[in-house]
Amino acid sequence: MINELTDLISEELPSYFDNILGSELTQAYFQQDNAPCHKAKFSMAWFRNNNIPLLDWPPTSPDINPIENLWSIIDRGLQNYQIRTKTELISAIKDIRSKVTLDDCSKLVKSIPNRIKYILKTKGGSITSY
Repeated sequence: MINELTDLISEELPSYFDNILGSELTQAYFQQDNAPCHKAKFSMAWFRNNNIPLLDWPPTSPDINPIENLWSIIDRGLQNYQIRTKTELISAIKDIRSKVTLDDCSKLVKSIPNRIKYILKTKGGSITSY
């Protein structure tokens, strides 16, 4: 599964950034959670070699990170599947992910300013809505 995710990122992310930067945006950043495995020398070199700037991000910030909401969508979707094997799990995740629209992702990204406001309001405490 790791290789499939790596392949997906390697195949899609550079062209996605090219498309975004070709639009009205002047700068875009890739956000990751800075877990040690994501900060490995190989990973960091890959981002540099593909000219994909990384957003400086605290390593533990699930309330800000919109990917957590995407994982929740996948988790909820998995409840509708009878999964017995790794292959079935991969297939189910791909199926659920294929139904997430660009508009869905855009809404999650656009929620970041409100997430930050709530976190500042709670002085770094956890938030449940934004």
